[in-house]
Amino acid sequence: MKIKRILIPAVVLVVIAIIVAANLKSGSSPRYKVEGEVIKKGKIEEIVRADGQLKAVSQVNIGADVMGRIEKIYVKEGDMVKKGDTLCIIDRSTYLAKVKGLEYSLKQQEARLEKAKKDFERVKELYRKNLVSRAAYEEAEVAYKALRAQVEASRYSLEEARRQLEKTIILSPINGEVVGVNKEEGEMAVVGTINTPGSVIMTIADLSKMMVKAYIDESEVVKIKKGNKARIKIDAYPGKVFTGKVISVGGIPQQSTGQEYGISYPVEILINDTAYLLPGMSASCEIITGESSNALRVPIVALGKEKGSNKDYCFVVKSRVAKKRYVKTGIEGEVYIEALGGVEEGDTVITGPFEIQRKLKDGDRVSVTLKEKKQPGKN
Repeated sequence: MKIKRILIPAVVLVVIAIIVAANLKSGSSPRYKVEGEVIKKGKIEEIVRADGQLKAVSQVNIGADVMGRIEKIYVKEGDMVKKGDTLCIIDRSTYLAKVKGLEYSLKQQEARLEKAKKDFERVKELYRKNLVSRAAYEEAEVAYKALRAQVEASRYSLEEARRQLEKTIILSPINGEVVGVNKEEGEMAVVGTINTPGSVIMTIADLSKMMVKAYIDESEVVKIKKGNKARIKIDAYPGKVFTGKVISVGGIPQQSTGQEYGISYPVEILINDTAYLLPGMSASCEIITGESSNALRVPIVALGKEKGSNKDYCFVVKSRVAKKRYVKTGIEGEVYIEALGGVEEGDTVITGPFEIQRKLKDGDRVSVTLKEKKQPGKN
């Protein structure tokens, strides 16, 4: 019994010694408690967001090329028109009178020119026979050529006057729908650009093909290319997602007028399914600038930027030890970024807390708690 009382404490001491030795061998206890996620493959989309307004691909603001009072408007809002249909007429009286006056004046000039030509031919023959002086010949030649120049100028003036008269009849340049009429009969048609107040008489649009025109910040527009796919949400159709593609990038930039200075560039996105859409409707777009269906996905929150080299890095947990890994990145989604090198599928990366990530060093011992991302649709 005495021997047993001695052996039991001895065995306990040996066990304690083994445990202490094991702990010493495996190192100290974890320095940080961290959160982590296992790297897996999946889909990533790189997206540029933009808000804009709907516009017909073929949309024309109709204005007048000549000044005058609107005599007759033949269409109303909602009417369908074909290319070449008469839309309205500007008062023609002034332009018609000018054409008539120039036609009469030209006839008189042509008659005088015919006489001057005959006189010149007669003097030319007499001069050839030395029956008139050179001065008389040159005088007849100058008179003939001067009248010929006047007739040419009058012909050009008459052609221009006829063109002006033709412009009093305004025709539709496209097939489409009259989506707006801004003038009434009796009002003055103002000549000017579409930005000149009061210059637009009406607007015609082909509503079978609609697009979104959006302005995107200069830092983002460089990512966008013609042909990029897009998802479009329109306020008038809540819950419905339209699809489209980018058909135009760049153009005349727009400068912000708020407190923050910035330059934005126009981007046009053709909508595939037009449904019943009208110009001016508000839309929000997600332009897909890059995508991969089988990317090695690293949570964006796991990455840091190394000072100086500006390299991307993360911490991978190996045997409860944080190992620093430099990561070559690709497509960047909203939650994940594509890893092209530096980590492998199945690696556990540290995703937080941020306060610990900031001070974490290569070789620090950690205790990691895995967190599953439950965010369907995020990438």
